[in-house]
Amino acid sequence: MKIKPGSSRSLRLGHKLILVIVFVVALSSMATTVLFFMYGQDVVRESIWTDMKKLLLNKDEQLLSHVTRRDYWSLFRIVQGLSSSHIVDSAWIMDKDGYMLAHSDPGTYPVLSKSTEALHADISHQISGVSGSLGTLYMEVNGAAIASSLAPLKKLVYLGNFLVLTISVGFACFFSRHITRRFNRIFHEVQKAARGHPGDVDEVRFSEKDEIQTLASELRHAFHGLADSLENTRFAQEFYNSVLSTVPDIVLVVEADGTIIYANAQHEQLGYQLHQLLGIRWQSLFKQTPTLQPHGDTSSGWLTGEGVILVNGRKFPALITLSTLSSYDIVAIQNIETVKALERQIHYANTFSALGKLSANFAHEIKNTISPIRLLYRINHHTEQDIAIMEQSIKQVDALVTKYLNFARTDAAISDFSVRMDRIAMELLALHDCQVQEKQLTIKTQLEPAPLYYNEEALRSIIKNLLLNAIDASPHGACIWLTLHTRDEQVVLTMADMGEGISDDDKERIFEPFFTTKPSGSGIGLATVNHHVQSMSGHMIVRNRPDGGAFFTVILPKNRQHTFNTEKLQPLPES
Repeated sequence: MKIKPGSSRSLRLGHKLILVIVFVVALSSMATTVLFFMYGQDVVRESIWTDMKKLLLNKDEQLLSHVTRRDYWSLFRIVQGLSSSHIVDSAWIMDKDGYMLAHSDPGTYPVLSKSTEALHADISHQISGVSGSLGTLYMEVNGAAIASSLAPLKKLVYLGNFLVLTISVGFACFFSRHITRRFNRIFHEVQKAARGHPGDVDEVRFSEKDEIQTLASELRHAFHGLADSLENTRFAQEFYNSVLSTVPDIVLVVEADGTIIYANAQHEQLGYQLHQLLGIRWQSLFKQTPTLQPHGDTSSGWLTGEGVILVNGRKFPALITLSTLSSYDIVAIQNIETVKALERQIHYANTFSALGKLSANFAHEIKNTISPIRLLYRINHHTEQDIAIMEQSIKQVDALVTKYLNFARTDAAISDFSVRMDRIAMELLALHDCQVQEKQLTIKTQLEPAPLYYNEEALRSIIKNLLLNAIDASPHGACIWLTLHTRDEQVVLTMADMGEGISDDDKERIFEPFFTTKPSGSGIGLATVNHHVQSMSGHMIVRNRPDGGAFFTVILPKNRQHTFNTEKLQPLPES
């Protein structure tokens, strides 16, 4: 096979196994040979030293006698005899002061010459007498002779290494072929999965139950599991595509940075082709980036908000819902133009309905109030009592008109000032003391200083309507409780009476305008209270006392800049 310039080919697995085995065996053989020769030379040297020791022990007395008598000729004959052996290259004797007594080469090293030849000796033997060491016998071993003695052994070792290397190459070829044939069978099945058919992978079995057999079995299980997952994924993809295609909302799948990677069929509402949407940020579809707030429980991870989308020069409002799925975000966009129009229609309908009820109720109240005036108008002569009745009717009409105007007043017409709610409560209690005395009621108060920043008339209207409502509901000689205290950034007003209480059905309607359970009531008082409390971002609680009567609680922030937090609401007293 020809290889193109610049391309590269790697060795197959079998060739790599052969090279690895041969390399390991060759390296082991070389290391073994080096160690063997080093150890062999040491063994030969040790053998020579042992033989020489035995020989010198036999001549120890002669050496001692010759050194003592300074018999240089006898000493020369001994060292010459030792050096005549092919194992010993040279031999010499030196006294304890370092002077040469005899040398196998007297021409180079004369008697009684000073020499450092002892530094190069391989073998040394002390010549000792009664008084201590008299001299030393040195010998230098012939390395060439030792090497030549090991030559036959070297040939044998080289031959053994060659045989071991040959056998290892044959074993490596057999082993690598055996391994690669098994891996080729596994690779053949893997190619089926690579072609997109993991479910067609067959089971591969070998006679050896080793790690390769385990690998083949595990791969088959893995590929069959992958086939099942792919099938489920295809089904889920088709299912969700069909579902998303029927959803009326625009559904986008976006990455963490907002880039669109998927859009359902409803994306055509945006006036974009699919290829135009993919790759852009979903926020760019809006005229201004919408602000999303947590929807419901903050742990749910859902965010919602509203924005305006510009499509082909036309704007329409949209509701955005964003949720996180794994590492992607799901953005649902709903065209709420129709919903907004319907809300406006419902608002107009409710407004006209309220106006109709208000007009009908107002006309009914006016008609009933001026009836005495209409009857007395036909009389020619009026008594003082008739005039008093007409004046009272006129006052009732004026009070009724004022009450309706206060209820209809908008928050835009209200200006806030710093007021003391406790002082307003004391003034109203003094103002309506006659009505309290008329029914012989007892009013128990607990008023803490409560500074607020609101419209005084609105606060006065809240306390006045709750107080009058409690007076009207209380039986003769009953008790009314009025408390006012502050906590954190809130003011809490409570009003309790000993009347008949409020039924469960009426609790849901007592704040509706014109709803009343009193024969002479207008249904405006509690509606006015609720209207003012909501305009102040406050909260109102109504329940019955365990001993009978109603319990009204009004919680207001100290000014409009603070928001009411129902989570900080403390349990209310039962009495």
